[in-house]
Amino acid sequence: MATKSKVVWSGTRELESSLVKVSDLKPDPENLNFHPEVSYDVLSQVISRFGQHKPITVHNGIVICGNGVFEACKRLNFTHVAISTFEGTDEEAKALAIADNKVKSLSYFNSDVGDLVQDLMPSFSAEELGGWGSMDIDLPEIDLDDEDEGEFEEVETAPDQKTVRLTADQWEVVGAAVQKLREVNGQSISEGRCIELISADYLSGS
Repeated sequence: MATKSKVVWSGTRELESSLVKVSDLKPDPENLNFHPEVSYDVLSQVISRFGQHKPITVHNGIVICGNGVFEACKRLNFTHVAISTFEGTDEEAKALAIADNKVKSLSYFNSDVGDLVQDLMPSFSAEELGGWGSMDIDLPEIDLDDEDEGEFEEVETAPDQKTVRLTADQWEVVGAAVQKLREVNGQSISEGRCIELISADYLSGS
């Protein structure tokens, strides 16, 4: 079996001065952010297409922010990776690691992203767009009252798929429910899957 050739590194020019050997770093053994295989697959394809565009953060040789990116780079057989160094205490490093992961869950896409993704799909795969497609929700036909039109819009995407667009106020409620479900099932679970589970609980009377 042929051995996959080593790749020194691929990324933005500004990060070249911060490269270190992958072998000199260790992943955080106490990393609280769970990455399923699909997360590594998507990250690997994103980095393969665009290169590393932001550094991972390291404290005393341990990756505290960017463990997923670090693992993806290793799977791409990079010998080097770009880092930034955190000089705080061990306690501060752990706090930063938690904050870095948590703050990502506090933001969400606005209603224009669906159209942009559709425009980009011919040139980029779903994985290269960060695993897009997890937002596609299979739904039956919905009859909307006149007063609801414009707030809850059903948009055709493909013969077997439909995408639902929500207003900012609606997503504030839905997003909060999705986040609670992710805290139980892992941050990688898609928005579509979360809504499916929430709907199933409602239908079952839970």
